[in-house]
Amino acid sequence: MTRNETVKINGAIVLWSLASHTNRENLETRLNDAGFTVRLPQRRSQSVLREALQEVFPGTLVRETKTRGELEVLEEQKGSNGRNHYIHLRSALIDGNNQVQSDITSRHMLRRLQEKIAWFNNQLTSYEVSRAIVSVISSLGGTPLRDGGAVYWLDSTQLPQWTTLKQIVESTASRGTSCLYSVLTRGDEDTIRCISDAVTKDIESVADMIEVDLLDEEVSETIVRNRKKTLDALRSKMQAYEQSLDTSLTRVQEVLNHVSTTAAAAELVS
Repeated sequence: MTRNETVKINGAIVLWSLASHTNRENLETRLNDAGFTVRLPQRRSQSVLREALQEVFPGTLVRETKTRGELEVLEEQKGSNGRNHYIHLRSALIDGNNQVQSDITSRHMLRRLQEKIAWFNNQLTSYEVSRAIVSVISSLGGTPLRDGGAVYWLDSTQLPQWTTLKQIVESTASRGTSCLYSVLTRGDEDTIRCISDAVTKDIESVADMIEVDLLDEEVSETIVRNRKKTLDALRSKMQAYEQSLDTSLTRVQEVLNHVSTTAAAAELVS
């Protein structure tokens, strides 16, 4: 294929831009209803408290104290000698019974803090939602196109699930807007090379970890069996990409064949 020629690629580039917060309960319910198996993280009480204090006391500094789990709110004042001074305003912590303990004297302000804590406790940050998206993409056989993530390639057979995921994530955003994209493209030489290199790197990294496990002198029969299943899944992924890209991933074939030989040898001695 010359550089100016293009071929139809059976897949799409997927990427996303996320709202600052997403409703955890709604997201989890809709993901489960759609058949996605994703474990969403529980918010750490101190992280929730920090976000709540930053909203109740805007423009202040929130930092940890020497008391475990406690945060204090400070007003920063610039000194004439170039050294900043910090004035303690309030402190708070969430105790083992999930109750707020604070030196806030205003009932209105304390109630507002409690409301903010309750709200943030049911929210996921953009980072946490992004990790959930990556988990789904991995289960769909997607491949990262860059080391930093957030740009993946999905085979065309998985795009209906991506559309479902897109609708769920976008509709559960609670502060800001979430946008999930799929970019269909006709592949020129660089596009084919980009995807081929990415899937090769992705499969090779997993295969390398499998081989490390298999070469362990104390490897168990169960581990060998599980690693062989993973190898089968990697081979299926390779074949799907070969069909999608209409090209042979020779280097991946060689790596998988090598690790399969290692697995066969480990099976004999386990």
